[in-house]
Amino acid sequence: MSKNWQGRNLIWRTMKVTFVLLFSVLMHVSAAGLAQKININKKNSALPEIFNDLGKQSGYQFFYNERLLEKAKKVNLKIQDGTLDETLKLCFKDQPFSYEIIDKTVVVKEKEKTEKEVVTTKAADPVVVKGTVSFAYPDGRVEKVFGVNVTEKGTANVRQTGADGQFTISVTKGAVLVFTKIGFKTQEVRISDNNPVLAIRMEESSMNLKETVITGYQQLDKKKFTGASVKLKGDELRQTGSTDIGRALEGKVAGVSIQNVSGTFGSAPKIRIRGVTSLTGSNKPLWVVDGIALEDVIDVTNDQLASGDASTLLGSSAAGINMNDVEDIYVLKDVAATSLYGARAMNGVVVITTKKGKSGNLQINYTGNFSSQLRPSYNGFNISNSADQMSIYSELYGKGMLNLKDIGNAANVGVYGKMYNNLQTIDPATGQFLLQNTPDARNAFLSRYASANTDWFKYLFRNTLTQEHSISISSGTDKAQHYTSVSFYNDNGWTIADKVKRYTFNSQNTYNFSSKLSGGIITTASYREQNAPGTINRTNDAYFGKLTREFDINPYSYALNTSRALTPYDEQGNLEYFRMNYAPFNIINELQNNQLKLTGLDVKLQLNLAYKVDPYLKYEFLGAARYAKTTQENLVNENSNRANAYRANYNSQIANGNTYLYKDTDNPNALPEVVMGAGGLYNRNDNSLGSYNFRNNLTYIRSFGRHDLNVLVGQEIRSADRQDAFNNGFGYQYENGGIPLVNYKIIKQGVEQNRQYYGMGKTQDRFASFYATAGYTFDHKYNLSAAARYDGSNQLGKSPQARWLPTWSVSGSWNIDQEKFLKDVEAISTLKLRASYGLSASTGNATNSALILKTVNTLRPYSPEIESGINIRDLENSNLTYEKQYSGNIGMDAGFFNNRLSVTADVYNKKGFDLIGRLRSSGIGGQIDKTGNYANLRSHGVEFTVSGEIIREKDWGWRSTLIFSYAANKITNTKDQPIIFDMLLPTGGNQLGRPVGSLYSLDFKGLDHLTGIPLFVNELGEISQKTNLQDIETKYLKYEGPVDPPYSGGFTNSIRYKAFTLTAQLIYQGGNKIRLNSVFKPTYSDLDAMPTEFRNRWILPGDEAKTNIPSIMDAINNYNMPSGYYPYNNYNFSSARVANGGFARLKYVSLAYQLPERFANAIGLHSMSLTAAATNMLLFFADKKLEGQDPEFFNAGGVAQPLQKQVIISLKIGL
Repeated sequence: MSKNWQGRNLIWRTMKVTFVLLFSVLMHVSAAGLAQKININKKNSALPEIFNDLGKQSGYQFFYNERLLEKAKKVNLKIQDGTLDETLKLCFKDQPFSYEIIDKTVVVKEKEKTEKEVVTTKAADPVVVKGTVSFAYPDGRVEKVFGVNVTEKGTANVRQTGADGQFTISVTKGAVLVFTKIGFKTQEVRISDNNPVLAIRMEESSMNLKETVITGYQQLDKKKFTGASVKLKGDELRQTGSTDIGRALEGKVAGVSIQNVSGTFGSAPKIRIRGVTSLTGSNKPLWVVDGIALEDVIDVTNDQLASGDASTLLGSSAAGINMNDVEDIYVLKDVAATSLYGARAMNGVVVITTKKGKSGNLQINYTGNFSSQLRPSYNGFNISNSADQMSIYSELYGKGMLNLKDIGNAANVGVYGKMYNNLQTIDPATGQFLLQNTPDARNAFLSRYASANTDWFKYLFRNTLTQEHSISISSGTDKAQHYTSVSFYNDNGWTIADKVKRYTFNSQNTYNFSSKLSGGIITTASYREQNAPGTINRTNDAYFGKLTREFDINPYSYALNTSRALTPYDEQGNLEYFRMNYAPFNIINELQNNQLKLTGLDVKLQLNLAYKVDPYLKYEFLGAARYAKTTQENLVNENSNRANAYRANYNSQIANGNTYLYKDTDNPNALPEVVMGAGGLYNRNDNSLGSYNFRNNLTYIRSFGRHDLNVLVGQEIRSADRQDAFNNGFGYQYENGGIPLVNYKIIKQGVEQNRQYYGMGKTQDRFASFYATAGYTFDHKYNLSAAARYDGSNQLGKSPQARWLPTWSVSGSWNIDQEKFLKDVEAISTLKLRASYGLSASTGNATNSALILKTVNTLRPYSPEIESGINIRDLENSNLTYEKQYSGNIGMDAGFFNNRLSVTADVYNKKGFDLIGRLRSSGIGGQIDKTGNYANLRSHGVEFTVSGEIIREKDWGWRSTLIFSYAANKITNTKDQPIIFDMLLPTGGNQLGRPVGSLYSLDFKGLDHLTGIPLFVNELGEISQKTNLQDIETKYLKYEGPVDPPYSGGFTNSIRYKAFTLTAQLIYQGGNKIRLNSVFKPTYSDLDAMPTEFRNRWILPGDEAKTNIPSIMDAINNYNMPSGYYPYNNYNFSSARVANGGFARLKYVSLAYQLPERFANAIGLHSMSLTAAATNMLLFFADKKLEGQDPEFFNAGGVAQPLQKQVIISLKIGL
């Protein structure tokens, strides 16, 4: 082997010596030729004659065009012992051409003209060319193209198109114009006419246009990007007609699951990027706008999203963003894409870039969206009509559940209660009872309601008109660009209680101070006014086994839960009142007198600076300050049912049953008394956020040979101060100038019930971060990237190990399409493999790094003995630290047939640890459990996107996109011991070995043979009517499945014919379980609506063999029911009341028309388009057991509403 190596070394040395000698000989011959002595003496001689003499003396040949030499001047030469080079310079001096020596040949060529000579030449024979350059989108839209270079080929004569796409240039006749711009194919046009007018249509070039990925910290070439991300253009999102960016993402991004648990404006959908990462945290992604992360004004948890509480109206981080300002959205999914966000990126990141100004003439764009939300109907719902309802009431009456004695003083009464009151009330005008107590009179009275069949949707909802107007102005020069937009959104309300107005302002100014220094200022503001039904927060009643909300007047919930036998107006056309909470009630009156008013202001100022230290090194500064404030006012008028409930003491039986009256604990013999004799209630909640963010980056980018290097280091500090305050006022007289009439006893009542009537809280979050990332590319094929970040937070434990955390990622990609073995494979346009692995984190939702206390009043029977005290809300955990996750991803991006067909596929695996959970303690510290990092989670998934341009013709186009996602998880460690009721909630519970948010049920075992009362497997494993829902023994519960759908996706098709484009999107979800709405009760009032399935209820022994619908309990069984038995409430949480959550929905369909450019120009417009669309119009597939229940929506009452069916007309005009 040594001899072989020595032989190779000898050959290599010989080759080097040979090369050096050969190069030296060639150089010597060339130099000798040029150094050959020239002797010549010519006077007034032609160049060909001189060339002949020089050729003979030097041995060089002369190559020239004879017609070219016709312009030559005569030459005088007298040279002795000169060189060839010296002689040629004298020959060609002042000649209209030049020369070039190639090997041993002198080539005579035309001299390149200077710019001055070009202008002079053109002036002699000018042709003025005018024209317009435009670009046609696949959907038929045509836009003028700014900044296209128009060059006369072979000259320095260049012009550039303006903002209107127009240009004017003077050229010589017969010249060739070259049109070039990055991202478009180069075009050439020969000018043959005098003073022509051109119309140039540019075509996109995938070769020229580098697709980029914006992460919020960097803008990277997608070919060099090693992470998993998806880019969506703003136009794609605006097609959906949604005003919420989160909802617009549904079905458009693989790996992103969206559940519209409420469709009310301002409420957020449940968004998951690659499933859940935390057992108790929000699991929602981080939203970033123009590089700045959006801080939540209030933190809305998973369960609160579906609660219907007023706080959900503040759940959407993007509610104040004008969709027309959005340029692009980037969804960052894996650890390589999100690594620079460190301890905030465990749930994925959504990066929004907004529109900026462009150089050129002033551009004005208007967008008007006009939509109508269609009123719902009872079609599809299994709600009994009024006749069936009255027959059920008749059965209740016969079973003693609606006896006149009891319902006369009941808290909630309807038709039968009204009949009883009329039988007992004398009409002052006639001196007779309002209703005679005869069978005929009673039957006549009841028959009116039996035939009412009231359509509550008709009275409480409307086909409302919603308008959104947006105007943007863009202009600029090479030195400064400006973009300003304003918008106004007005929704008159889908229900008679709702109304929304929103105003937005956006100003972006970009400045190029010099070739090295640039900067920008961004100012955004939004203001919202919103009305909603007055509401109180929902409570979970584990003892009775139900979810309750006092004074719930949600119109949608009311329409589904209130008997259609009731009527909103009496026979004289006046509002008809029944009774709820012991006080007169009419839903229309209540919605007018019990309202929630929300106002919100959000202002942000942002400064960007960039300085190029040298061609490779750049410094960037980003700073932003934000202030947001929201106010929620619950205005409860004196005439409302809620206010009158505090005054309902019509007789002693009602007074004793009315919990809103006050019984003085200092006087055991005192009767319940009214302590709010006049006025209503005024409840107010204020939330504010003040935050700032400062970031400093150094970026080094350099290419040398086949190597590309991109390095970034930076530092960031963030601050967020939140404050919340509330006040509950009583006796506020809205009709008397707002004068409060307060009885001290109502304050005393609240103190004795441990109910606070005012309060305030503050939180201060401080964060500091240091980060670095480096990317290396070799030969445009192989990409390596690494990133690290070091985060610190004041919200976590005392030790540095708890407060500070390093996160990191390593990743790589291989651009296989750049390999030689694929260069000749025309079918493959792009092919890339990606892989990443790293550690990400989240701060979690726990804040008990120190002991958390709260003030309370002692629960003692007499007010002199009541004292203020301090309770422990959460035990101290000084080691509380970040939730963490290791994740790995392997992906592929492929494009075929000039990228007409593209495929993206990813497989990922994640391991979460140190997740926040609850640990049962001994109770010695004052609490039964403690919050800490006690849980672990494993998850994995698959996702792919297939997109194809099936037809690509001038007049026809068809693009189709299919998206599929699968995400599964399993809890591998938890110390939590939840009670049974927590596991039964519709939002799901957590159990070892099961997915996060799993739905559990009481195992239904049929109906009792003698009574028809439902039976279940209880906490002891026994079949019984009773289950202790507060017990922690959960092993006998039946596992149904996950609440969040493991499968999700979408199928979008867009078909274009000339100026028309038809687009439709189908979305689907599956693999999850949902709880059916609660409709069963131990006792029913004559206000309640019953589902049609009550027709199949148990009536006689033996019916349990053919039905699982419980009986209607009679008064005797109800009286004999043991304490703690609530089988009918439990039935709502049993396995009999579960349905599959899978569905397929036609999300939207639209037809757009783009007015041809020539017609738009004829009426003085730059562009114009008109779109008609419809959203949520059809549910293709869903479990039949749902009976009209929306599979996404949690009917929780309060302010919750399902997604509405909507028709939209959109007009866009460009000036």
